[in-house]
Amino acid sequence: MNQLPDQAPTSDQRSLPYEIVSQIVETYASELLSYRWADRDTSSEMYLHPRSITELLKLRLVSKTWSKMITPIAFDSLHIHNSKMAQVIIEEWSTLSYSHDQPCPVRRLIIENIYYLEPEDEKKIKKEGLKKSPVCMEQAAELINVIGKNVKELSLMFSASFGISPSLVKAMKGMKRLKKFNVLDGQICSGHRGAHNPDSFAELLVAIPNLKNLSIEWTVLKRLELQPPALSNLQYFNFRYREVNFDAIANIIEAAKNTLKVIEYTSHLEEVEEAQRIFGPVQNTLEGLVTFLVNKDIPEDAINMKFPKLRLLRTRKTPYFDEEEIPAFFLTWPIYDPEIDADLIEDLEDYGIECWTIPDSEATPDELMLMDESGRSTFKTKDLHWKAIDYIMYVWASLGARIAWSTELSQIMSPTGHKLALTPVTMDFHLY
Repeated sequence: MNQLPDQAPTSDQRSLPYEIVSQIVETYASELLSYRWADRDTSSEMYLHPRSITELLKLRLVSKTWSKMITPIAFDSLHIHNSKMAQVIIEEWSTLSYSHDQPCPVRRLIIENIYYLEPEDEKKIKKEGLKKSPVCMEQAAELINVIGKNVKELSLMFSASFGISPSLVKAMKGMKRLKKFNVLDGQICSGHRGAHNPDSFAELLVAIPNLKNLSIEWTVLKRLELQPPALSNLQYFNFRYREVNFDAIANIIEAAKNTLKVIEYTSHLEEVEEAQRIFGPVQNTLEGLVTFLVNKDIPEDAINMKFPKLRLLRTRKTPYFDEEEIPAFFLTWPIYDPEIDADLIEDLEDYGIECWTIPDSEATPDELMLMDESGRSTFKTKDLHWKAIDYIMYVWASLGARIAWSTELSQIMSPTGHKLALTPVTMDFHLY
């Protein structure tokens, strides 16, 4: 039956187009409170705070279109805190059916308070009650089997123990889209030590050969016997250096040397010995080096090495300098090859930016900064490629500037007192 002209339009006719709803929801979600699970890992991304997810889910009541748009955003990241929460997800989500048009929305899974027990001891932990109990191996494996098909990033935070059960290895082997794996051992905080089986971690790495990003925090591995195809596609490796893990770190880098491009680490004030074993395998291929304290983390043996492809240096804090020490002293180290990256320079020139790969020690800050008549210059960095943004940071850091770089509007105070205004960029990166 045809609709009469004076009839009220249907709900479908009143609804906004799908594309507009999508843009509204994505914009709203981007402005909600977000946080980062692992601040030590500069490659980690922000994800919605639980309170933000609650606010977002309320909008599902607007219409079916809104609900369809909100669900994948709200459940893009799932943070499991204990056994009870894990069990609820397993029971509720295992009854859902997914398809190509409506896949499982979880892309990032964080399992906190996970506990490794020998198989014969795993039943004991269940007697303590689900709410207070850590997530056991079997439960973690079942959780991954239920919601892990589309997960690209997995984080496991162990509680006073470390190891990977055969069931968890099997479950993770089925994560065909997994690209980033973060491992943190909470024993350093809890002060207790349960079962410890680092050999099982080596077995796991063999089962996930397509991994591109690996982060290891505090975990005691000692030595890893890695067999092919373990880490054959790894491009980024982040670790906290501990002397007890030196062999394991060297084993990982050796296994990944053909593809590894970026190393990020903090020495936590422990001196890195035998740097050749860590940096030697990637000396001719390393493109990025990220440290926490540039003058503490890079060992003397590595300072005198040449890295012809190194084009990114990022440090979380500038060193504390003596009064007579040149702020840019680390840029004179042999580790920084003076070869100019022509493509990078061209990228910068497209934005009207002129800079130097290694500052001329005889030039004054004013001569380098090329200030305009008002004593103020503005760089529009929001749309620059990430490598260009990092490059600008180090040009100005090399001039002795104090830099505060964040998502808020920042200013650089030059040694001569001039201010440089910066537009906001989406990065959590600070030089103090």
